[in-house]
Amino acid sequence: MSFATYLNREAKKLSNNLRGPTLEKKVRKNHRLLHTYCLYVLFSRDFNLESLSFFERYELLYKQLIEFFNKYRKFRDLSNIDELSSDDQLYLFYLEYHELVYQKDINKRRCLSELHIIMKNKGISNYRVYTDLNLNPGNVNDFLRNEKLKKMSYHNTKRILEYCRNY
Repeated sequence: MSFATYLNREAKKLSNNLRGPTLEKKVRKNHRLLHTYCLYVLFSRDFNLESLSFFERYELLYKQLIEFFNKYRKFRDLSNIDELSSDDQLYLFYLEYHELVYQKDINKRRCLSELHIIMKNKGISNYRVYTDLNLNPGNVNDFLRNEKLKKMSYHNTKRILEYCRNY
């Protein structure tokens, strides 16, 4: 999951609907939504200065986007994120994102260790797993054999583990 995807999910959780006049009303009442949504727009792949013109009709959003663009434009690749103060809005969002991704990798590694034991004890092949669960064979093999955590989503990792436990 990319940082922009994380910000988009957070904004959706806070707003239920990210379009039209209702968005403007919601961001007036909820500053966390305003900041989350503006950071999402700024960090999305398609963002450029021309795309800001779409938001001119939403005064508060437009003003915040311009402010964030000027403040955070040098941080868009996230390589120098440590230069921000520890109470900065972007820095705090990035820490939440990093913790979420890091925690999922820790959980996937735990599941993978358990999977190796269960699959060996029960004689379950990788073929059986990806066939019965209708998963991509290359990704399953890379995940199970080569321990490439990025090849399998956390959701599918839990599905495989549940399948093997109940086999």
